Amino acid sequence: TFIPETLHIGQPMTLDLRLHKANDSKVQEVKALATGVVTKIGAHEVTFALFPGERGKVEGFINECKRRTQFKKEPQYGRPPVFAVDADRLIAWQLYWRGENFWSGGEIWAFLPEMRTSFVPANNTEAQKYFNDRARAPLGRRYFVLTEASRIMGFSQLAPTTRAKDTYEVLDTTSNKFSIAAFYL
Repeated sequence: TFIPETLHIGQPMTLDLRLHKANDSKVQEVKALATGVVTKIGAHEVTFALFPGERGKVEGFINECKRRTQFKKEPQYGRPPVFAVDADRLIAWQLYWRGENFWSGGEIWAFLPEMRTSFVPANNTEAQKYFNDRARAPLGRRYFVLTEASRIMGFSQLAPTTRAKDTYEVLDTTSNKFSIAAFYL
């Protein structure tokens, strides 16, 4: 887990739990939000304590999930559950090879629309739509841009906000094929 520099002990945090319909994974059947506070920050993990009364929301969600597994009246078809971390995003910008989805472990073409960060067709129009939609690209998040080595500086001109342009930095150019940069929106 990537721990942002801006996360501190004592900050509020939200646990977002969702159960999607087994036969239609686009339909969300149960959702639970529980809030708490960060109590410990490790190198790759965050521990937080739920506020009083919030544990009941989590237990209610777990009980509902258990209840649904007890009575299978019809065969359940579908796919394995979706696990997602609402964190920094990896952007594949103007890449034509399409192996980037394989090498990113499916991160850039994920199940949730806000996690689809490989833009087809590979033009700036789709990327601009993504960055201008605050539901998909919220302010304050860090974004990593992966592109061909010769294009890495070109993205800085496309950066959607002043903060993005000011914080844009090239992180790695050791490959002769690809480079990676990062910025905060």
